[in-house]
Amino acid sequence: MLADIVPFLRCPHCGEALSLGAGSLSCVRGHNFDVARQGYASLAPGGGGRPRGDTAAMVSEREAFLRAGHLAGLRDEIATIASSSIVTSPFSGEITARSPGGQACVVDAGAGTGYYLAGVLDRRADLVGIALDASKFALRRAARAHPRAAAVGCDVWGSLPVRDKCAALVLDVFAPRNGPEFRRILHPDGRVIVVTPDPNHLRELVARLGLIGVDSHKQRRLAAAFSSSFTLAIV
Repeated sequence: MLADIVPFLRCPHCGEALSLGAGSLSCVRGHNFDVARQGYASLAPGGGGRPRGDTAAMVSEREAFLRAGHLAGLRDEIATIASSSIVTSPFSGEITARSPGGQACVVDAGAGTGYYLAGVLDRRADLVGIALDASKFALRRAARAHPRAAAVGCDVWGSLPVRDKCAALVLDVFAPRNGPEFRRILHPDGRVIVVTPDPNHLRELVARLGLIGVDSHKQRRLAAAFSSSFTLAIV
């Protein structure tokens, strides 16, 4: 629910805390953001260059593919790693925000339908989830992905509408990677889980449809991009 994650959000214009009113989020400086009837809020600062994200058809196809269980093993592995590596108890008195129920938060950047986020929340009752995505069609589904999750529209490449040092975990699964912003929103004791495809990812479709393959140097580039701000552990 959106009310669960409001303490972790900030205004994309001024950085002030947000409060939830009747159908909108607002800050003390008068910036207001509508809450869609499907339950998500858009905190994109606006502008013609803002990405639209996946279309309705793309999101529908993705949800059908995930519902069929093709990536259930990956979802379970992410949830297992998250469950075993996150310790939220040291955050007491240090974390910048907690939900009304006392939970810390996990932020899923480029969350899509919230499939992987829901898997983590199923394992960890001490967390609430923020699904960030640019697509309103993905956000509609992510808003219903889990009772302790809510969806927020934004550009994952830009400044994230999340408060400093409040995330126990940041998820990035086949999505854009914004290292500086991940570092800013992550608690010093938190973790980032990044999932990238290897060169064999969906190789049958790549060959049949003539798609662009995965760069063989992707892991090296990922390590270089994150090594200055994070301690890396390749799984």
